[in-house]
Amino acid sequence: MTRVDDIVHALIEEIKKKKPAADSPVASTRELGRRFGVSPLTADRAVKKMVEQGVYYRVRGKGTFFREVPEEQADKPLIGYASAPRYTLDVQIRINELALAELRRRFRVRILMQHELKDPVIGPRELAGLDGLLLTSDLMDDEIRRTLSSFGKPVVSMLQEYVHDDGLHEVALDFSRAFADAIARIKDIRDRKFHIIFENHRNGRYRMECFRRKLREAGVPESRITLSTIQFPRPLLFSEAVLRKIRSAVSGKFVFCTSDVVSYAFLEYLKKNGPVPGKDFELLSCDNLEPEDTELSTVDCHLLEVPLAAVNLLSAVLKNPDNYRHCVHIPADLVVRKTALADSPDE
Repeated sequence: MTRVDDIVHALIEEIKKKKPAADSPVASTRELGRRFGVSPLTADRAVKKMVEQGVYYRVRGKGTFFREVPEEQADKPLIGYASAPRYTLDVQIRINELALAELRRRFRVRILMQHELKDPVIGPRELAGLDGLLLTSDLMDDEIRRTLSSFGKPVVSMLQEYVHDDGLHEVALDFSRAFADAIARIKDIRDRKFHIIFENHRNGRYRMECFRRKLREAGVPESRITLSTIQFPRPLLFSEAVLRKIRSAVSGKFVFCTSDVVSYAFLEYLKKNGPVPGKDFELLSCDNLEPEDTELSTVDCHLLEVPLAAVNLLSAVLKNPDNYRHCVHIPADLVVRKTALADSPDE
């Protein structure tokens, strides 16, 4: 147990006893530091955790205040929420915001940190008293699986694109129908050459294998499919050497890219260097997080539908517990624009 956890626990116990009035000010981090014998930085971390859990709120330039828990909230289930600690894309931040807003509308919420769930001592203690847990699939590893193995309450994992065997309820993105739609529109498919650009992480590899499998099912021989791997993290993508290597592999081919972040970086490079997508080769991308006026043909996954579906699933399994594992699939859609399939018969 860390000193931050000790302080948070002590503050929560104090609130239970004293029942402070709503909007009453909280001691400064310097005062809390003196009281608990820690640095102001450690005290500030404890206060931030109280804010994340919805117990305190901060007003810039004024201080930190106690947030009253409405009486109607008191009997609501207590749900834990955990997500990856360093989300940077706007859509990832928005998913977190939507998930937390919907959870707080229906439940009491406790924010859990990745490092806490990994810890064999802190993890079970943080889970104690929870009625359920919602987490993002990118957190899952062997350490967190061990922590959850003894939890015994409903857990919903969201954002994965495949089915785990962890025994968790899941909300998963499903590209199979949209991939099949795209491949069905490709003219003279058995005579075409294909190139797949994929990011070397779990979702990127999964999308690559799924699209590749659909090609083989359509009769495309493996010899006509080539691959380019983008190493993660993404800053490596913006190396001109990487983009030049991809450029040399795509001319005359049907190109599928597993990420719109990669696709848009590649499109910017091609504006100066060619060839022209939609003319010299076709480019189909997963995702579309850019403005609607894009020319990129995409398989759009509806990421912002995931948080509500995940909270709905958690609510359902809390109200009607059973011994089954439930999985909700959110299908992606094929959206044809200029860079691929624009002259297909169905367009």
